[in-house]
Amino acid sequence: MDFNLKPLLSVGLSFYNDELFLENSINSIINQTYSNWELILINDGSTDKSDLIIQKIIKNNPQIIYINDSKNKGLIARLNQMIKISKGDFFVRFDADDIMFKNRLEKQLNIMQLCPDIDIVASSAVIIDEKNNITGVRESLTKLPQKLISPPFIHPSVMGRIDWFKKNGYSDGYLRAEDFELWIRTYKNLKFHTLKEPLIFYREGNINLKNYIKSIKTSNLILKEEYANDFFFYKLQLFKNQLKIIIYSVLGFFNYQHLMSLRRSKKLNLREKQFFESILKKST
Repeated sequence: MDFNLKPLLSVGLSFYNDELFLENSINSIINQTYSNWELILINDGSTDKSDLIIQKIIKNNPQIIYINDSKNKGLIARLNQMIKISKGDFFVRFDADDIMFKNRLEKQLNIMQLCPDIDIVASSAVIIDEKNNITGVRESLTKLPQKLISPPFIHPSVMGRIDWFKKNGYSDGYLRAEDFELWIRTYKNLKFHTLKEPLIFYREGNINLKNYIKSIKTSNLILKEEYANDFFFYKLQLFKNQLKIIIYSVLGFFNYQHLMSLRRSKKLNLREKQFFESILKKST
């Protein structure tokens, strides 16, 4: 491609100590069928070998913007930073341990260009574990409920118009539920499209109990802000969330916490699994 062209897409990827998965994640972006993109990489104060991996990758690759200020500011700050400096017309969310299908950018961009009234487009995801074993498929919602009680989209599967992201942004103070806060703040006026086909491999191993509890507590805060006037509905959601913590704690005690991840995913038959395994091999 002509590197003097203004990029149409800005892929934002912030990472912290992701040396095990970072190279495959970035390679899946570099290998996309659509090529007019910039990749904004932000090192959020990593202490592992992530910087060495990036230095090797960015050599002779002018499409990659690498920022390493040696500070750990957290995902929310880094998301807003990437949105602010994006040159593209569209912003693409992605995480450092996930992998894109080779045609992800092309397919989502086609939807955005064909439907100029749409703010964002999301997709389903194939779930993989730490060893790239495929464990199932999870779908983003194609239709939003009247009352939103959890994130409707798989966050790293989202592509949106940069103007929409700059207008709405991510709010501080919602650690581990920043996407839920964004959607619940905007969903009543959000125009979106969801591709039912998976376009990313979403990595999910054993859920960390400490992080899971943080996520639930932040979600409870968001629910309170949105539904405090609907007392019984709000209390019911709090009860359900507390029950999730109890169930996960019990599963974790017996080392069965992986069942929490499997519960949210659709199982694949052998043929489907082999199909996605072939795509995974080609993506990195």
